[in-house]
Amino acid sequence: MASLIDSEAKVGTVALSVADLERSLSYYQQSIGLAVLNRSGASAALGVGTTPLLCLHEAPGARVVRRATGLYHFALRVPSRRDLARVIRHFAESGTRIGGASDHLFSEALYLSDPDGHGIEIYRDRPRDTWYDSRGKQVADIAAAEHFYAEVLVLQRDFIRNCQAAAAGACGVRSRLDSFGLGCTG
Repeated sequence: MASLIDSEAKVGTVALSVADLERSLSYYQQSIGLAVLNRSGASAALGVGTTPLLCLHEAPGARVVRRATGLYHFALRVPSRRDLARVIRHFAESGTRIGGASDHLFSEALYLSDPDGHGIEIYRDRPRDTWYDSRGKQVADIAAAEHFYAEVLVLQRDFIRNCQAAAAGACGVRSRLDSFGLGCTG
């Protein structure tokens, strides 16, 4: 089966509202390393080389809304693991706070937030032929991955829901399911 998304697909410029444009420009230039490519009034485009990656729009009083549908974070990819290490060293030297880090088996990522609370991921991809999921199965095997996610996980989800429904009034069973983190109530 062919990949649904072309491996050369790219996401365009991300636009964010910020409360203080000057503060955000300083952060994205000094901490993240982006350059101002264009500025007009209360807006600025930042990027690398001539490629715009981020457009900031000042909206005094703007704030990130938590626990709502919307942008969780945007991601900036670096070319290699060495480049990601350079980012880590830069953050340490500049005092930029990192909120977290993760190894997703197909990529390695750092997470942080800008002064307005917008989430940022800076990551590097591993070569596609080395991508594996949490079960050790190669992600490049689309048919096997589709079967696992569309059939096996759906069956597990349905089983858990049935257990939760059955346990709704049975204290002994409910507390056992709670100990597995299934969130049963009743």
